[in-house]
Amino acid sequence: MYPKCAMVVKRVDSYLDGLNLDRGEKLNLLFYVAMYAVCAGLKSLRPNRKSIAAMDPNLLSEQLLQDCYGRILFHYNERIPYASLGICKGSHTWL
Repeated sequence: MYPKCAMVVKRVDSYLDGLNLDRGEKLNLLFYVAMYAVCAGLKSLRPNRKSIAAMDPNLLSEQLLQDCYGRILFHYNERIPYASLGICKGSHTWL
């Protein structure tokens, strides 16, 4: 499963690089977009290890990532004052 997760994060990282985001903002969004993209690609709110490990990386299309980024960004922008306080980190996640 680890190699698949690494592939997902690399794919999302590459997508976010194309958006010319601020480094800090990109790092804040990376894992949220990756998590959401896996759930959306597998059509599961709580994908299990087996389904993640078997996931076809081609599910993470440009269109899917664009949609996931937009959905995550909507919530991120609502909470941006809190993001600077570190509320989006650790056990105090906002999704």
